[in-house]
Order: sequence, then C-alpha cells, then structure tokens
Amino acid sequence: MRKLIAYLLVVLLVLSVAIVGVFVAVAGELDDDSTQTTQTDDATREIDGISYVRTFYDEFEGNELDSTKWEKCPEQKRQDGASKWDDDYTTLDGQGHLILTGDVEEDGKFHCGAVRTRTKDYSRDLFNQKYGYFEISAKLQTKQKFWSAFWLMPDQIDRGIDGGADGTEIDIFEAFDPANKKINHAIHWDGYGSRHKSIGESKTKDVYDGQYHTFALEWTEDYYRFFIDGKKSYTIYSSSVDIAEYANYLKISLETASTYWVFGPPAKEDLPDGISVDYVKVYQREEYLNPKTTKITTTTATTAKETTKKTTVTTTTKKAVKKLTLSKPVIKVTAGKKKLTVKITKVKNAKKYKVYYKLKSAKKWKTVTIKGTKKTIKKLKKGKKYQVKVIALNGKVKSKFSKTKKVKVK
Repeated sequence: MRKLIAYLLVVLLVLSVAIVGVFVAVAGELDDDSTQTTQTDDATREIDGISYVRTFYDEFEGNELDSTKWEKCPEQKRQDGASKWDDDYTTLDGQGHLILTGDVEEDGKFHCGAVRTRTKDYSRDLFNQKYGYFEISAKLQTKQKFWSAFWLMPDQIDRGIDGGADGTEIDIFEAFDPANKKINHAIHWDGYGSRHKSIGESKTKDVYDGQYHTFALEWTEDYYRFFIDGKKSYTIYSSSVDIAEYANYLKISLETASTYWVFGPPAKEDLPDGISVDYVKVYQREEYLNPKTTKITTTTATTAKETTKKTTVTTTTKKAVKKLTLSKPVIKVTAGKKKLTVKITKVKNAKKYKVYYKLKSAKKWKTVTIKGTKKTIKKLKKGKKYQVKVIALNGKVKSKFSKTKKVKVK
C-alpha cells in the first residue's frame, strides 16, 4: 500500500511539472509574438534575431551630469521664441534620473531643460553613431501645450544635396498631447528653410500614465523603425526616403511654440512640469562595428551562414550573394572658357554617374546624371571658382562622394 501511495505521488509531481512547463512555453510564445526586441543582457540586445552590442549608456547616477557623455544645450530661444533652453532646468535627482523641467518665468517665456551628446560650443560630438538601436526610458509630462523629445541630429542637416542621405533629423519620440495620448515619430531633411521636407506619424498610446516607458529607434541602411515599449510602432523604408549616411548625436529636450502645433506656452498653474529619464542606451550591429565581417544574404533560403571572429552561426543554404556596393569615384576636373570638363575613372558595377557642381560661394548644388565617364558643363561664369564632386549609381545603390575638386573657370 505504501509503495502504491508513493508511486501515485511521483506521478502527480511529474504531471504538475509538465503542466507548468506547457504554461511557460505558451506564455513565451505569446510574448515573442507581441514583443519585437529582447534584452538578453545589459551589454547586448536582440532585434528580430539580430544581435546588437552596446556602445553607449547612461543611468544618470549621482548628482551631476556626466560631462564625458552630455552637455546642457546652449541657452537660446527656441522655435518661434516662445521657449528658451535654460541650464537651471536640467538636473539629476540623485536617485538615478535625469530631470528636465519647464516653467514660465517673468519674461513670459517657457524656460526648459535640454541636453545633448555634443559640446555646447559645437566643436565636437561627445558621442555619435551611424545606424544602430537607440533607446530611452522616460516618464513623460502630463500637461498640455509643450513637448518633450528624444531625437538624433547630424552636425549639419543640409549640405546642399537633395535627399536625406546628407543629413537627417530623426525624432524617436515627440510627446506633445497628453490629453489625447498622442506620441509622434518623424524625420526631417534638406534643412529648415524653403527646401525642408519631413515625414512622420502620430500614434495614440497610453504613455502619459506616470510610469516609465521605453521609446526606441532601429536605424539601418534600409529603414528607420520606431518602437514603443519594445513593440514596433512605425517604419520608414528606403523606398520612400534616402536613409541618412552621416552619424548623429543624441538630444533630449523640452520646448514649446506659440504659433503652431501645441500653441503654448502652458498655463502657469500647470507648471512646473517635465520628464524624468531613467536611462539612455545605444547598441550597434556587430557587422557595422567590424567592417571585415562579411554580410551574406540568401535568395532561396530563409537562413544564412555568417562567420566572424567572435560569433559563428551555422545553418544550411544553397545559394548566397553579396550585397552590391560601389567604390568611391576618382575624378579629374579641367577648366576651359566658361566651361569645365569632368573625367571619371570607371567604377565597377556603376550604371550611371551623378555630377554635382556649384559656385564656391553658392549654397545649393546643381546636378547632371550621365551614363558615360566624361561630361563637359558649359555656360559657366567667367573667372569664377567652382566645386565639383561625383557619386556612382546602380539603381538605388549609391557610392560615397568623390573628393570635391575646386577649379577656376577661364
């Protein structure tokens, strides 16, 4: 009898373990379906099966901003002059949080905090990165008529070339409407004047609840993908815009505008208000950190074989092709009477070439696309200095720019 009882107890124990195992497995599958990013440990992150390595982080310990990573933004008027970045409104609370607040002062302006990974005198970036995964954990403001943002900026947003490849502002989030639970993702390019262009989308998300939420961006050669609390929120593909090819620094800020969007400043009785930042972390694909890594994509299989010095992932595939790349063109420019001639050393796999030229004193570049390797540009201004550069093209694939040549037209 005792043996029978013991046997029954063992059977019940095994069944209970099995049931728990099934429950955990099902819960894991549901989580994988709803969440697109997984933090395997603090130094790495996995996105859709791709491993990322951490390149920057700050958890805002202590009572002072880490000057090796951040500086307060220059104290200046913002937008239409309704707000002003003010050093006094950026603090650390001593409990692991960056605090940016805003308040209306006697001058009637909305004074607010802002930080960036670029020096205050614009001389250098303390941190910047091209491509990668950028994430912030923040508790947002609860009042109307101003916005908070986590955004990326190049050192120059308009180099005179149409398209965002030469510099793009990337707004990972703009929190501007707590009452209607609106959050915005956007990009801006071609400067902020008459050539300015942008694309973006507002989402309705319950993120103004007094809790910390994560907002992130995955920036690759092929797309900008935005996340809220680890879930995909919005994607902009390279078929719609030129993906930025310059590194960007980080910014976290508050501001308002009186003539558009939020129609601030906020009411005095609603202030002070602001945001609390728990951490900022940035990751990069190992293939971008190690240029020697060979990236292989497949045309007939869903997996590929990828080998680096540190990591080896092995699967089976029948055919694989390397991604098309184009070398930087080498050019020679000679001057003639009111003209100049551009000669290009042929680039392997290039189908066309795009020639950029302008007066040295001009801001905007003119362009001409050619199929051959030689182009004469006529009707230029006598005795004036011109600048010339070239990129190689094959469909949507572009090379880097050649060295810019300077020449004086006869």
